[in-house]
Amino acid sequence: MASVEELAPPDPQRLELLEAVDDLRGDPCAALAAVLECGDLWSVRESIQLDAALAALPDELDDEEYERRWKETIEVMATRLTTRWHRKRLPVLVRRLRARLPLAGYAEVSAALESACESFERDSAVRARLAAELLADSLPAPWARSVPLAA
Repeated sequence: MASVEELAPPDPQRLELLEAVDDLRGDPCAALAAVLECGDLWSVRESIQLDAALAALPDELDDEEYERRWKETIEVMATRLTTRWHRKRLPVLVRRLRARLPLAGYAEVSAALESACESFERDSAVRARLAAELLADSLPAPWARSVPLAA
């Protein structure tokens, strides 16, 4: 069932969000993370490990320091949790998305996603950040997406 879902077009609500928010379309990682399913890369087990690491952050940090540590923790955990399987799997997900482009009725979004796919292919920093973004997306509320990873 999961492999069939991976071949389906992106969720129209996510596409509409990308269409409405210029900053998302302009950031390759944010654009890809908006349409890729985090569960296609990260398991519940990995999400729980990240959740525990974030819960261990001290409550007494000021907002700026907390945000910095939050982002750092996600990046560290993504690096720690990434296996050879993850490194092979993420490009597959991006290639499958790219193969469905352009998306009917979403010309700007399609162009942004095409550009994001190109950035992903040529830049290892984009690949690492996308993996971290998707790991952050895997968190249950209230953590989920409380602090965007984009610089």
